[in-house]
Amino acid sequence: MWTSWRTLPRVSIYGLTPTNNNPRPSEIKAPPICLLLVSLILAGETYGDGGLAPPGNADKIEDLMRRLGSSRFEDRERAARSLETLGDSVLPFLHRAASQSDQAEIRRRASDIANVIVNRASEGQEVKRLRGPDNTVSRALFLPDGKRIVFGSEGDNRDTSIRLWSIERDAEIGRLNGHLASIGALAVSPCGTRLLSGGFHTINGQDYTVRLWDLEKNQQLLQIEAHDLPIRSVAFSTDGRYALSTSGGSISKDKTSIPVDCVTKVWDLANGKQIQRLEGHEKLVSQAIFLDDDRSILSSSWDGTLRLWSRDPGREVRRIVDKGAISGFVVSPDGRRLVVFGGFHLLKDGRVIMADNSHRVIDLESGAMKNETRDHAGVVLAAAFSPDGRRILTGKSDRKVQLWDAETGHEVRRFLMHAKDEKRSSNVAVVAVAFSKDGRKALAASRDGSVQIWQLPN
Repeated sequence: MWTSWRTLPRVSIYGLTPTNNNPRPSEIKAPPICLLLVSLILAGETYGDGGLAPPGNADKIEDLMRRLGSSRFEDRERAARSLETLGDSVLPFLHRAASQSDQAEIRRRASDIANVIVNRASEGQEVKRLRGPDNTVSRALFLPDGKRIVFGSEGDNRDTSIRLWSIERDAEIGRLNGHLASIGALAVSPCGTRLLSGGFHTINGQDYTVRLWDLEKNQQLLQIEAHDLPIRSVAFSTDGRYALSTSGGSISKDKTSIPVDCVTKVWDLANGKQIQRLEGHEKLVSQAIFLDDDRSILSSSWDGTLRLWSRDPGREVRRIVDKGAISGFVVSPDGRRLVVFGGFHLLKDGRVIMADNSHRVIDLESGAMKNETRDHAGVVLAAAFSPDGRRILTGKSDRKVQLWDAETGHEVRRFLMHAKDEKRSSNVAVVAVAFSKDGRKALAASRDGSVQIWQLPN
């Protein structure tokens, strides 16, 4: 896969032109809603419980969708109420009408009805709520067994510990002490027995080390003086022998922002020695992971690029230009797609002027954007692909946990994290999300340490 990607010319994921595989839509004069219904039926689209919409409902839905644009207010209201009662089965119709109908009233109402159905369906789906630790959380990570979660402390009240938590018992089962400041990054080994952590900084001090921990013995195995600035991400190689760490920031000189320590480093975990240093990003490196059986490294940055690096000889071989600074990404289980999220628009002096609340699905081979999903509030702080790659979970700064269709970008469910103390509800930003192994449950953790689990639709 990566061989063919390397040979492609550099492209931006925006401003793409039609190709033979993605031609411009032909001009069709039939009513858009009729085309929508016919295409859905012919394609064998599934709804709700995974089956086809009942044949008897097709004409009814077609009529109700038309009546959303009626000149009579009473007809529009009755049609909206009827569609709401049909629930999940009409969501694909509503999503497409909201984006494709040539009538503004139908687009608006279809979007509103879809939101009502998504929110209503989410009620009563919570299956478990954990109180979690009492300290403020900077990072959280669900372990592969689905039974444990790791919390990295924010550093308030001088607490810089890493806590291992049992989801079943809602109790602390281990604590790792050693960092001198807040936790900036966490990663678990493929076998699930070792943990990497990266230090950040607080008002009480700084700690830019990378540390390796044994999760079975709850003890530190290795400490690496890794960077000159806060650690932004850490990652294990597939065989667990090597680690990545990223960092970066800037200093202002003569009203110009100068990048500092904007690098990705590769470490040998047997002895803590640096074996590779990848330079090229112009702003802090927000994340990096091993790819292609550890032969390649993919990194993202606030400079708005994703870069693919060859480990031998350690040079950049490919670049995807995104729309703005990138704070994180997740690769799909099949390795073909990427969810990019949490962009920030930066001034030349490095100041953040606006947060981007969208997430994008990008094809890794072509660099093309498959879909972009934008919400009107909150910045995406965490994301995860379902085990089958068909769905995406996102966690946001405004408490929302959202389930998306990875192919279409349509929202399927929306959940809301509950604060331990509603007087401090601003502290419920979602810092981690995950699917259960079978993909049937969504898990989320917030900055106040609470964890919630929801049942997902089939």
